[in-house]
Amino acid sequence: MAGPKLRRLERLRMQRGDEQLLVLRDPLELAEPFAIDASHEPVLDALDGQRSLAQVRQSLLMRGRGCVELSDLQQFVQDLGDAGLLDDDRFRDAWAAAHEAFVDEEIRAPRRAGLLYPEDPADLRAWLSDALPQATPAARPRAALHASEPPSPTWLPAPIAVVTPHQPPPSIAAGLRRLLSSLPAPEHYRRVVILATDHTPGLLPYASADKDWATPLGTVACDLELLAKLDQRVPWLLREQTRLRLSDPIEWVTLLLRALWGDRCPPVLPIACGQTRLTTQDGAHAAHELIAALDDLLGESTRAGEVLVWATAELSHVGPAYGHQQLPPRDQIEADDRHVLAALLDNQPEQLAKRCMERPAASRPSGSACLVTLADLLPDRYRAALVDYQAIPAPGEQPGWIGCPTIRITS
Repeated sequence: MAGPKLRRLERLRMQRGDEQLLVLRDPLELAEPFAIDASHEPVLDALDGQRSLAQVRQSLLMRGRGCVELSDLQQFVQDLGDAGLLDDDRFRDAWAAAHEAFVDEEIRAPRRAGLLYPEDPADLRAWLSDALPQATPAARPRAALHASEPPSPTWLPAPIAVVTPHQPPPSIAAGLRRLLSSLPAPEHYRRVVILATDHTPGLLPYASADKDWATPLGTVACDLELLAKLDQRVPWLLREQTRLRLSDPIEWVTLLLRALWGDRCPPVLPIACGQTRLTTQDGAHAAHELIAALDDLLGESTRAGEVLVWATAELSHVGPAYGHQQLPPRDQIEADDRHVLAALLDNQPEQLAKRCMERPAASRPSGSACLVTLADLLPDRYRAALVDYQAIPAPGEQPGWIGCPTIRITS
């Protein structure tokens, strides 16, 4: 008989006075954060759905992981279930309700406005100003936009793809400004394909949603025509679209697109890229199916330079902030990240997945699936340039590093 099974949850360690706590966070945001004594972690590890609570208790005793009364264990598991943290009917009902509610929406509302960035349009434009070009593409000068920076290479061909971190734009402003100043007028592109890092639990490697994306500056239209054609060829692409309800990376990109191009912004096709792209055979097979469909539908316009692929991905997420024991030196993080990036920058896309996956699972580049998907979409003999790289401190009290690349790719 199957026993209780803990859902896939984030575990964050905290100290409150002399008390060591473990905070369970639901990446789907269907349940509130739930704090427990850190000594209970072995119990969480044992809730695999394969054993009854009596068997879980016996296993803990035999392994010397603690002595707990069966009644106390039952109450603890009941509390987890009441909080929505078990993989049970309560959770599945909550997921289905959230999914159906999101499917019924025509516009994806901005989740982070007023939290991570200003909600007032005037305040928001001022907040973004350092990350945006100071002149329109048609009229921008060849001189540097800021005195401390080299001139933008306006003679380069228009990018067919870019890579940006999914951080608040002011924290990566210099690299963003240099990248965005090299983009042509929005009329150059017929559409923007957004590839976004996605760490929400999902069975499928990719998900999309047939929603326009609202921002405080206006709405960015979804490419519903292209998505309808994709849905006919890849019918599973919209099956887990509720994952995009939580997508901060796509929200940052649509915010930048609206701020940069306003009403002239071409429609977007948002695709959340999950880790099963790299960790399961089914994920790899589904990836080939999606890439083939995109190549068939967009191949001609892509070769004509009329499609911009905007990948939002990061590299190392390391240190105690991400559950690691040690905080590596910044120089080591940059060296590790540049080793991964070299495969993409040197036009060796077949090496990119290998370099991502050769790292230990807990230390793999955060945006591995997104970057590998980008590499799958790029034409032969593309040219990639690293516009900027920063290892920035992780937010919060615990120390950590985030590897943030900014890349421009041309044909």
